[in-house]
Amino acid sequence: MLATQTGINFQLDYKGRVKDCLFQYLHPFKPARKKATMSSVVDASDEHFVKTVDDDLLWVPNDANHTAWVTRLVCQLIHSRGVHDELLQLLTPVCKVKARFCEVVLPFLIHDILLHGNNTHRDVLSRQIGRFFEQHCGTLLKPSSRPPTPRTPTYSQDDACICTNKDSVRVMLNAIQYLRLQARQLTGQTRSTPWDNNWWLDVDYVRVAKAAQSCSAYFTTLLYSEIWCDTYRDSDKSASPPSSSGRQNSHSGGSQGSQLETLSALSDEGTVNVQELMLEAYRAIGDPDGIYGCGAGRLANTAARIQTYEHENDWSKALCSYDLQLSQTTASADQANLLQALQNFGTSHVLDTYLVGLASQCGLQSRDVEDFQFRAACRNANWNIKVPTRLEPACSYEKGVYTGLCALRERDTSTAMAAFKLARVAVLRSLGVISMESTRSLYPALSRLQCITELEDLTSCLPGDGHEMDRNQLDRDRLDRTLSKWSVQSSVVHNDYEFIEPIVSQRCVLLRLLLDQCPAASDHLQDGLLTQLCEQARLARHAGRYQVAERAVHQLRHLAEAMAEERWAWQIEEARMFWARGEHNTANYLMRTIIDKLEKGRTNLDTFYPECLGIYGDWLAETCSEAPNTIMEKYLEKAVTLLEDQGSADGAVLDAFLSLARYADGQYQHIIEYTRSGSFEAKQALIRQAKEEADQLKSVGEKTSLPSEQIVFVLPVLGVTLTK
Repeated sequence: MLATQTGINFQLDYKGRVKDCLFQYLHPFKPARKKATMSSVVDASDEHFVKTVDDDLLWVPNDANHTAWVTRLVCQLIHSRGVHDELLQLLTPVCKVKARFCEVVLPFLIHDILLHGNNTHRDVLSRQIGRFFEQHCGTLLKPSSRPPTPRTPTYSQDDACICTNKDSVRVMLNAIQYLRLQARQLTGQTRSTPWDNNWWLDVDYVRVAKAAQSCSAYFTTLLYSEIWCDTYRDSDKSASPPSSSGRQNSHSGGSQGSQLETLSALSDEGTVNVQELMLEAYRAIGDPDGIYGCGAGRLANTAARIQTYEHENDWSKALCSYDLQLSQTTASADQANLLQALQNFGTSHVLDTYLVGLASQCGLQSRDVEDFQFRAACRNANWNIKVPTRLEPACSYEKGVYTGLCALRERDTSTAMAAFKLARVAVLRSLGVISMESTRSLYPALSRLQCITELEDLTSCLPGDGHEMDRNQLDRDRLDRTLSKWSVQSSVVHNDYEFIEPIVSQRCVLLRLLLDQCPAASDHLQDGLLTQLCEQARLARHAGRYQVAERAVHQLRHLAEAMAEERWAWQIEEARMFWARGEHNTANYLMRTIIDKLEKGRTNLDTFYPECLGIYGDWLAETCSEAPNTIMEKYLEKAVTLLEDQGSADGAVLDAFLSLARYADGQYQHIIEYTRSGSFEAKQALIRQAKEEADQLKSVGEKTSLPSEQIVFVLPVLGVTLTK
């Protein structure tokens, strides 16, 4: 390569700018001057190029793995006589032995062919690359279902079809993106624009966007979707888009929403709905408002309504829509989404029963559904699923965790740690295929790694196999350190509920499992379980998952019945849950009952009594159930006084002061607004008029001596005084 003219020019330029020993190291490999190889002159034959490159099986073979496909494709492009760069012409030996190198070289080859080729070269590459994405959408996309809810992706190098293999799709996406970054000079234009760079190839960008979505590249999905929409919008103003492809459209103008829906109808003709594509992308990147700009909330089709309901945490309506969808199809993606909706809705028993019926009726049709069965079994403490005694190295995360918990239940710590290690490997393997466009795509994997770390920490509290310690005993020092670490993490973690909930749920499962196995440490484990269940209920309440919060409270009630000492934390959380769900009468009754018990029994009065007073005062203020003076003096001010007497320095004091200040300020603002209102000024005018009339009557009354007449004259004066 260095013997070519390009290589010689590079050497001269490099030596002039950089002073190092690079070429001294390469000197033994430098050929003799007489044997310098010169690149052959390219015979730019269109027939040879078409014969070599315009082969459907070259771009989308029937049976080939990714390595063989990309190697053969790159070598064929080099030998097509369409490559003019003399360095690229010499890369065949390296490409035959290094598939990763082929992935890097492919965009440069396509760009060089397009840069020096003619319309024939462009048409062939556009047709074959466009066909690749068309085959991808036709194989992957089913009109009756939408992709499963985004979760940690799995490694898929062994996909039978090249057009759905994530590695192969990423190679083609990288080629499209590289071309977009290169300046394209058009005939008759003195200067190109970034928009012109989109049309090195004449491809359907909505299909490219769908391919990017399948690789979890959601920002790229939005980019290509916007390019496609802008292309069809421009067709209203000109006979053809900037790609000179001659595509035309006659959609009517209107608002942005109506235009997008019209474009969506056009894209749906090719089995890819651009509006649904953008809805899914905005939801995956966590944009709370983006989905409404794409039509969420006004579209009538089932898939769009499901996405809107899930975004708004309205899982009851989402379940109804899934039921309608599954009545038309039994696609595995829909089954997996329905299972996820049942879990998010908090119906764990219904989910478990549905899985049993699904397995007995038609079997577990996909790996997603099988993994969900293991996940639901862990949450519901269902240890009856048969798993192999020896896991395969490529097992899924859910299967590894379930197997480890079953081994932990049998006190087999070595098998449990081995299963957890395989689960960790599965998560790390999935990180290799996660798109780095959005950090949100990393959160599920990081959540799972945290779960595995906590599993290993709690397993280390148990005595190992063959240990002299009683098998019913726990290392209480390690247990205390673990529970303390969990408390610290709960106090500082602020993230989306969907990433925190699996961690807290697993903690509850672990503690309940150890509570059954180690009755000697029941005090520590019950306290830890009570804390984690309260945390689960609190997180679910803040996230609007009231059914999940109610389930946690239900478990707290059963746990409290087994504890000798009455605990107030879970009762307060229960009242808060009912209030957040809108059942104000029930919440007020529960909180009033707690306050009465605390006042009567004086149990934990210093800790919970001020908190209950503050909460109850806020509720009374919100519903205006008591007079303002009563709310201020009997609840809010009393809570602040008690906390100040205790000398508390935590957030409870600040919350109490905030509640008091907010309510006092609200009352003050109400008075100010009333004094500035027209009704107040009208009443003042009436009072002045009545006072004047009373004064006149009073002066008349002083001139008469009849007692009855004096009483009549005095009554208006008393009325004016009372009105003031």
